[in-house]
Amino acid sequence: MTDSDSARRPIYRFPLTGAAETLDDLVGTAPRPRPRIEAAAKRAGSLRLRRAALWSAVRELQDRPRTAGYPPRIFVSYRWEDEAVQQWCRRLTAHLRDRGYEVLLDLENLEEDLGPAGVNIAGYVARLVDVQAVLRIITRPYVDGLAREWLLAEDQLMKLMAETGCAIGHVLLRDGTEPPDWGRHGTVDLRDAPEDFTRLDAILAPYRGLALPAAAEEDLVELLIRSRDLLAAERPAEVAGLLARRPDLAGTFEVRQTLAHAWLAQGRLREAAEVALSIEGLPGRPTVETTVDVALILEEAGLPHDALRLITKVILLPTALQPRIRRVAGSLLEDLGAPDAALRQLRWALGQPETAKDPKLGSDLHNMIGHVLLFALGDATAALPHFAAGAALDPDNQHLVTNQLVGLMTAGHTGEARRLAAGWQRRPGLIPPLHRIVEAIEQGVDVRAPSVRTGPRAATHVCTDCGAAYRLDPGTVLCAVCAATSTAARKCPYCASSRWSLAGCPTCHQGEIVRRPGAQLW
Repeated sequence: MTDSDSARRPIYRFPLTGAAETLDDLVGTAPRPRPRIEAAAKRAGSLRLRRAALWSAVRELQDRPRTAGYPPRIFVSYRWEDEAVQQWCRRLTAHLRDRGYEVLLDLENLEEDLGPAGVNIAGYVARLVDVQAVLRIITRPYVDGLAREWLLAEDQLMKLMAETGCAIGHVLLRDGTEPPDWGRHGTVDLRDAPEDFTRLDAILAPYRGLALPAAAEEDLVELLIRSRDLLAAERPAEVAGLLARRPDLAGTFEVRQTLAHAWLAQGRLREAAEVALSIEGLPGRPTVETTVDVALILEEAGLPHDALRLITKVILLPTALQPRIRRVAGSLLEDLGAPDAALRQLRWALGQPETAKDPKLGSDLHNMIGHVLLFALGDATAALPHFAAGAALDPDNQHLVTNQLVGLMTAGHTGEARRLAAGWQRRPGLIPPLHRIVEAIEQGVDVRAPSVRTGPRAATHVCTDCGAAYRLDPGTVLCAVCAATSTAARKCPYCASSRWSLAGCPTCHQGEIVRRPGAQLW
């Protein structure tokens, strides 16, 4: 059992993970006079203080819904090394504006306005936190400049923005070298053709969508906040009326996303599905958050094929949100009867550095892997270690405990199951499935997972990079998008893609698929 309730909560911006130091940790929560800030800078170091200030400012803006941008905004960051680079950046800006984007240029006079010890940077962060993409122009002086404190702090901010879904692109110019490891995806090399801006279309396709005045975009954000509050207060009927009063915003991804939530919360699944599917017909590109959210709505509305088709549109994007994307893809693949592909997606997500920063996400992934092993493949023995690992990461994950109890009973560990159930029986606020399982075990009912006849099959091939395992029998084809195997001739029966993988791994998109030593084909 996984957390299907997530589809009932609008996702406008994924939360930051980790427990980085904030400005309050160093300076305190009282008003901050200059002497106290300077004392903190001497005590903690200027760079540490600036990073804490960056994290604080981003966190303060996290409650603000992210939109796709109408038009999308791009921040261009570069080094003012000479007039030639400045002129080149102006030509780049003109190209991007011709492509329909709003462009903000890094004028590199920001350090003069940073305030004492570089803490007064909220305005700078505010400029960046709502852009849809950042282009960093990488030249040798830019890379050398990373040794300076401010650019190190900016690098930290870029990591934070990548983690929250902002697209971070890197353009290699002149003698620029590769960007940091975390930013190597989404890199465009212009060192051999600096005026060939069309190469940027690979990461920034031309925008020909809705254009709103700045005031209307701010109204959109306020509308989303009010709608979110109404949905949280279980007043979904009021949301449709609220949205209807702004017909000028009806063509935005976020308004339709929110309206679909309102219908879903009222049990009107057909209307929710129709509105959710209409999002695909809008020009432009929704945020990753909206795409994931709409896929969850479609899953809840009983359209898993459409949900998977939608989620695969972002499954190849170079974003730090990939573990969350793969989590949804894995859940859908299990629902559609492709447990092996589900395991590949979920295991890949579990092994990513971003997942290690988020114990709740890690716990959820362990739960979902265990769910596939237990209920789809009938392997309780393999499932139990995942339930145990997930419980260690998040002891309050009730969906996981529900599955763990069934797994223990299925594996014959009746005593352990009864002890675990007894501990949870005394807790208030149990979700209904866990309450039913606990009561059944306490009453002596033999709760077991349904018998699965197929069971797990031995893999014949493996990825050289991520270790993903595949069973490729004669006549089997492998989808290059969702990593599911089938005997389909034209389109993948799960995600409807017509792209097949011949040698590359469709799970990590890095390694090659090779024959497992000693593997026998059926």
